[in-house]
Amino acid sequence: SKSKLVHRAIKRGSKALAVCLPRFKGILGAELQPKRRFGTELADYARQWSGVGGIVHSDELPGYGIDATIVKELQDALRCSENDAFVIVIDESSKALDAINVVKKRAAYALIGVPKETRAANPDGTTRYMRPQPGAARMYPETDIPPITVTEELLKEAERYRPPTPDEKVRQLIKHYELSRELAWQLTHSEYLSLFERIAEKYRDSVAPTIIASTLVSTLKSLASEGVPVENITDEHLEELFKALARGALSKEAIPEVLKAWVHEPGAPLNKILDKLALRPLTRDELERIVDSIISKYREQIARRGERAFGLVMGRVMDRVRGRADGRVVAEVVRAKLREVLKGS
Repeated sequence: SKSKLVHRAIKRGSKALAVCLPRFKGILGAELQPKRRFGTELADYARQWSGVGGIVHSDELPGYGIDATIVKELQDALRCSENDAFVIVIDESSKALDAINVVKKRAAYALIGVPKETRAANPDGTTRYMRPQPGAARMYPETDIPPITVTEELLKEAERYRPPTPDEKVRQLIKHYELSRELAWQLTHSEYLSLFERIAEKYRDSVAPTIIASTLVSTLKSLASEGVPVENITDEHLEELFKALARGALSKEAIPEVLKAWVHEPGAPLNKILDKLALRPLTRDELERIVDSIISKYREQIARRGERAFGLVMGRVMDRVRGRADGRVVAEVVRAKLREVLKGS
């Protein structure tokens, strides 16, 4: 044959198989729908069940570089009479054999009637074979997709994409982000896991992952229990919040108040919310001046209690600076100032 189609397929190592369909001459070329013939139906079945690219049938020959001489030789080889048709499949040996068997079965069923099947819609309004209709034949094995041989190589490849189990994920969070087991478990079983990992990877150098995690699984839950409409807070709001925390635009103590205010103005920029709440972070000098004023006010009690006055001073300072200064920084300044006062007394 001079057919380029045949030569290319044979070069790839494909095999050509054919089957004679008695008394089907003219039927394979019969148009059932616009631009779709019975041969097209057979091709759809062959593609769906065997994975071949298509079929060639005698009603469309000569064609594809297969001339009348070759057609006659094929008819003779297949012992086809004048009223018979034949189908050729060129593909891998196993696929081609599967396709030939499917074509034979579908052609034989045409003598009974129209099979019960689910059909897919084509863009031009015609339909094509998709799968058998639901029923006992569809239960086992699954007929929506062709069978796949599960090999050791396939299993190894699948293992690369296997997500961790919940227990494995908890261990990963504990190891990678130094979270407590309880916090890691809550995250793993929450809707915020992927958001946490995204934010923590961005800002973990500036914001402790524990703060991010507790905000997502504890703070939001606590606010919701108070009737705060936390559903107004989106992932974008939370990313902006931790971005601001990372650059020092607010303290972690301010997070609940900021979220509580932001839910009522979700379209407002974070800066506007911070200004409205007067939660701009204090500078170190501003914090030290506030601590000095508290110590001055309670000097007598400090003198009596000594270092035990830390709790008193810390409490009064936090009443003034809560949400505008990090608690650890406040404690550091209070201790340093108390040491100075007690040392000089």
